[in-house]
Amino acid sequence: MSSTASPANNQNVKNGVEEIRWRASEQGEKEGEVSEEADKVNASVFRLGLILWEIETGLVPFREIDAVNAHRQLAAGIALPLQKIADSSMRDLIVECLRVDPDERPTLSEILSRLDKQPNPPPKPEMKDAFSKF
Repeated sequence: MSSTASPANNQNVKNGVEEIRWRASEQGEKEGEVSEEADKVNASVFRLGLILWEIETGLVPFREIDAVNAHRQLAAGIALPLQKIADSSMRDLIVECLRVDPDERPTLSEILSRLDKQPNPPPKPEMKDAFSKF
């Protein structure tokens, strides 16, 4: 039996999106709401870290494995590769957002402040090509 699940057979797929892949490390594999408001914010910070990583690398987290196992990797604290991220302050921010312990993650206001200080580099060539089609 293959370790890669087909999205069509995965119970965690919603509207064609493997949503479990982007769940915070402290959230389980079963669907359910995070109860405390602080927990929701911490989970959002984790997801933001994943999105920032995706933007910077152009990759899907642990794309070589199915979504459930990708979530398990992140929950276990297995780091995503960071070598494609040239800006050290962005790398640091992503690492901090993806911390397994939600209390060690930055606050949303800290994230906004740090993102405001980021330089605005020109779009990557592959992004220019993607947007030129519209």
